[in-house]
Amino acid sequence: MTLEELIIEGEKFQVKTTAPSMGYKNGFRVIYKPTSYIENGDEYTLWIEKSKRFVAVNYPNDRALEDFISVSNETPSNQNILRMIGILKSLREVPTLCPSPSKEKKDMILNISQNQTQNQHQKIDFVLDSIKDVLTGSQFKEIKAIVNEEKEPEKAKSKIIDKLKGFGSDVLSNIVANLITNPTIWSQIG
Repeated sequence: MTLEELIIEGEKFQVKTTAPSMGYKNGFRVIYKPTSYIENGDEYTLWIEKSKRFVAVNYPNDRALEDFISVSNETPSNQNILRMIGILKSLREVPTLCPSPSKEKKDMILNISQNQTQNQHQKIDFVLDSIKDVLTGSQFKEIKAIVNEEKEPEKAKSKIIDKLKGFGSDVLSNIVANLITNPTIWSQIG
């Protein structure tokens, strides 16, 4: 199968429309609207699927595949058939890759989300480091246990505050001082 064969095959399809007709239903005269159809609909569907496969195999990252699929999902019309043939002709006449805009957007979104995740990890790490600098290993484990056990944030918050108060008045103020004096905080504030 070649592009030329797909183009020639596509050019034989045409959407036809019936004429309005009259009939009787339940004793009343009824006018039936015209109906659009493709005479050889099964061949038309096969042509669309062959074309999609051909483009996917031979032009995998080209925008033509997305464009062809988009038009083929619309209601069949002579204009849409011409658009699909036009997409195939464009591949024949300009075979150079034309990247898909949605693929570029996906790559850009992926890069953005990766950067955001890295920044969030840095922020969390410096907060945890500030807490670990003040608490002993066993104190940190007690706080971590409260967080893991308590499912409701408000209850966990009050239990953590009580636990920190129990460690001594200097502990809580030292954690806050570590957070405030951390250079990462000031680099985030413009």
